[in-house]
Amino acid sequence: MKPSIAPLLLLDHASPVASVAVVDGEGKVLASSLELRPQMQAERLALMVQECLKDAGLRAPQLGAIACQRGPGSYTGLRIGAALAQGIALPWNIPILGVSTLEAMAWGWWHQDSSLSSRCSTVISMMDARRMEVFCGVYGWTSGTLEVLVPGSALVLDQDAFSAWAGHRVALVGDGVPKWRNLLVESQQIERWQDADFVSDWQCTAASWAGLALRGLALGQTISPADFRVDYHKDFYSPSL
Repeated sequence: MKPSIAPLLLLDHASPVASVAVVDGEGKVLASSLELRPQMQAERLALMVQECLKDAGLRAPQLGAIACQRGPGSYTGLRIGAALAQGIALPWNIPILGVSTLEAMAWGWWHQDSSLSSRCSTVISMMDARRMEVFCGVYGWTSGTLEVLVPGSALVLDQDAFSAWAGHRVALVGDGVPKWRNLLVESQQIERWQDADFVSDWQCTAASWAGLALRGLALGQTISPADFRVDYHKDFYSPSL
């Protein structure tokens, strides 16, 4: 008999859209909240956590862990999410699980529909990183779980990027996809990718990657709240500098 897992708080805050979820040890969503207005993490994220805990009938000390995104993504969003997670966790010594934003995107995309993992067993997660850069990682779905094929990193796009997957049945997911697709069209390389799904209008939410967080808990990947750090994947850039 598996030991029970206390409820888990999930924070998705690395993109312009913010979301929060509370799930039980089996991944059942007890409460969730979504903020679609861009760049509202600073104003809304803490309130969303309060609302979700209330709706789930829980208080912070009852949480088994807090899962938040460690990066990459919006610098501001990552800092806000990390500070909130640590602020909740430190007084009660609640462990924190840092989740890769790119892995969460792949996991969430596969789990929106049970048929997707059989149709596209490879996902290239792609987040806009300004100019001609994206944050990206390549992931496979093997034996019912996610496998990291190429770890997440910042990449300057050119027409030969991801060439190993050209002609294969893959899904390219995220707000960096239009930039990549436009480059393929301009360089007349788009036909090489005729079997790929270009998905830029799907939004990852905290509830969608609950299973990834639960897997991390089972593997003992949590750390103390004082030790949690974000990974920006590249140096801070400001257009005003």
